[in-house]
Amino acid sequence: MAEAVEGHVTTEIVMLNPENTRSISNMTSQEFIEKLQKRLGKNPEETGGFQEAPLAYDAIWALALALNKTSQELVKKGLRLEDFNYNNKNITDEIYRALNSSAFEGVSGHVVFDASGSRMAWTLIEQLQGGVYKKIGYYDSTKDNLSWYNNDKWIGGSPPADYTKVITTFRFLSQKLFISVSVLASLGIVLAVVCLAFNIYNGHVRYIQNSQPYLNNMTAVGCTLALAAVFPLGLDGYHIGPGMFPFVCQARLWLLGLGFSLAYGSMFTKIWWVHTVFTKKDDKKDKRKARNSREFPWEKGGNSPVGIGSRDLRRDPGFFSGSGWILLGFGCWDPGFPSRSGFSIGIPVFRWNLGVICWDLGVGIRDFHRDSG
Repeated sequence: MAEAVEGHVTTEIVMLNPENTRSISNMTSQEFIEKLQKRLGKNPEETGGFQEAPLAYDAIWALALALNKTSQELVKKGLRLEDFNYNNKNITDEIYRALNSSAFEGVSGHVVFDASGSRMAWTLIEQLQGGVYKKIGYYDSTKDNLSWYNNDKWIGGSPPADYTKVITTFRFLSQKLFISVSVLASLGIVLAVVCLAFNIYNGHVRYIQNSQPYLNNMTAVGCTLALAAVFPLGLDGYHIGPGMFPFVCQARLWLLGLGFSLAYGSMFTKIWWVHTVFTKKDDKKDKRKARNSREFPWEKGGNSPVGIGSRDLRRDPGFFSGSGWILLGFGCWDPGFPSRSGFSIGIPVFRWNLGVICWDLGVGIRDFHRDSG
């Protein structure tokens, strides 16, 4: 802490006139201190308010002179100072004017008051040198006079700056970072150009034609522009002059904006196109399933004779073109015969025969319409 505060300067009000001049009381400041110590009869440092005693002494003199001057002015107006009370504004104003215009030499220095009634005293300037405060000058604000002793000492041989020193420095982008990112961007640009050239050269290939080559080309161009924006974004005052900044700023804006718009827009368009294609395929499948279920409702029969027959009939419908009529005749001739369990099986067989006939008729009608169409 002692090293940190070494050499600092402090100011305070002068409470004792440093000059050996006589005051209005016909005493010098040193004579006043000697009389005060003789009256106290003890160490002045143990007495409270000892340092402010010269100020108090001069304040009494200022009040006495102001009252004396006020008394003279009141006589001219037919008033007396003895008639003063706190409700008498005329006498109060006269005392204030007399006190404000007082000026004399006191034991604390030149006594004078400002417009607000405050004491305008000397200012003592001290500096801490080797852990001890030493007087290096005085300033008299009433006369705007500075008394300097030229015994000040400064670290470094000169006084510190009395203002905040602003040092303008350029902040540059790290060259290692800029070079690394530029190399990666260059590799990305080369890859995008290779993909673009490959897509254009093999544009006649069916797989490339079916993959929306124009959108792929747009994506490659957008990626190239976006990666190219890395270079102007890394340029600063270390690489270019102030006159180039308008062009570089515009290049940053347009390269990044166009690159992002082309790359993202084309990818989004392609994703939407794929989504639309698969959605339409699913819709067609659903419609086809619904149409088949309406044409062949017995396919829901599982492993029943109708279901089995319908699947077999769809494999070879011509096989049953004549056998259906034989089965139908058999069902009509003996629609029911008892089984070993005592139940009749004619009705299920008859239903199966009817299903075969219906299928045979349906196939014939469908073939007829197909041939006629």
